Amino acid sequence: MTLQDRDGHHVAVSMRADDGALVIRGDVHRTSPWGVENYEYSIVVSPGDVPRVLSALGAPDEGMDPLDVMLAHRSDFLLAGERAWLRSIGIEPEFSSSEV
Repeated sequence: MTLQDRDGHHVAVSMRADDGALVIRGDVHRTSPWGVENYEYSIVVSPGDVPRVLSALGAPDEGMDPLDVMLAHRSDFLLAGERAWLRSIGIEPEFSSSEV
């Protein structure tokens, strides 16, 4: 599910089928005053931390689809930066990044 696609920054979120982890993937392809940025990143929230993410986003019901909650509240964490926002609520996600 796409959360953002603007200014050369695409962010999508999915749930990993095998274990229920929340996966945020980003692609950045843009030119800024500091030069050309071309990289991809992946942020993985462990299945045990997904309820904490939903709670921090104000999900009223545990039975809600996590992807729908992420879409509805995307500005809450996209503005701060996905990884920084997760750290601010006490979650240290897996992170990887590579230049393309």
